[in-house]
Amino acid sequence: MNLTFHWTSPGMVPERHAWYPLEEGDRTSPFSGGIWSRVETLPLERLKEIQLAKLKRVVDFAWERSPFYRRLWERHGVTPAAIHSLDDLRKLPVTRKENFEASQLSQPLFGDVPTAPPNSPLFMKFWSTSGSTGRARLWLATKEDHENDMYIFLRAFYAYGVRPGMRGYFGFAYPPFEAFWKAHYAAEAMGCQVIPKGPLPTAVILRNLTEWKADFMVCTPTFALRQAEVASKEGIDLERIGIKIIVVAGEPGGSLPGTKQLSEKLWRGARVCDAFGMTEVSGPVLLPAIASPKEASRRRT
Repeated sequence: MNLTFHWTSPGMVPERHAWYPLEEGDRTSPFSGGIWSRVETLPLERLKEIQLAKLKRVVDFAWERSPFYRRLWERHGVTPAAIHSLDDLRKLPVTRKENFEASQLSQPLFGDVPTAPPNSPLFMKFWSTSGSTGRARLWLATKEDHENDMYIFLRAFYAYGVRPGMRGYFGFAYPPFEAFWKAHYAAEAMGCQVIPKGPLPTAVILRNLTEWKADFMVCTPTFALRQAEVASKEGIDLERIGIKIIVVAGEPGGSLPGTKQLSEKLWRGARVCDAFGMTEVSGPVLLPAIASPKEASRRRT
């Protein structure tokens, strides 16, 4: 079984460092009508094997390349040789945002976390966290990182019900906060059309969308509510836009029953899906439940 990646040019990803299960197969096309990756259907035993192989690889790589992680683990008496099972994950110390902040303050801009020199051509993106709970932390993504992050979000989109050929409205201003950028690239990789809001005033873009139409929307939970407020004030009928799926990220809301129900009511029954995650773990941290009962049964078997 051969693996097929979105980015195959040596100029994009000259060397791959992550560990990839062969079951991923062709990552550029869906495995079935409800699941993008075959990995999501594998027995628990095989999933644990994959998780362990990935864990060992990332620990080895961080130990070899990142002074930050080597120093942190040495301080707690842990080396890669200590990782033999998934239970050994407990041996690794919890890494907190304060650890990253201290590293970046002592060695601006990125601290000693990166696994290559910050000016290396390997790095494709310069990110920052949202800064919603304090000082924004900076983050670098290699081209391989960025492709894999895009792939994670793509799988999440597919599970939410987004499909190739759909048109997505991305309601954000494109700052260095990474979450919606990754969603943007994922939608493009799936074969969707992307409508970026950018700096356009909310009322203007909503009026345009009543003509352009969109199948899904990606934004923060608060902006989903704010747009509905503006639409009501301006006399814009949100139902004319045609949005059926709203993917929210960047802040709590999509998993809070009251906020979710209010958003779905204001957007005329569109289904709200929460893509919660964090910059340091490269996008969504949990894929949603399988939408189809048939696929759910297939996964259990």
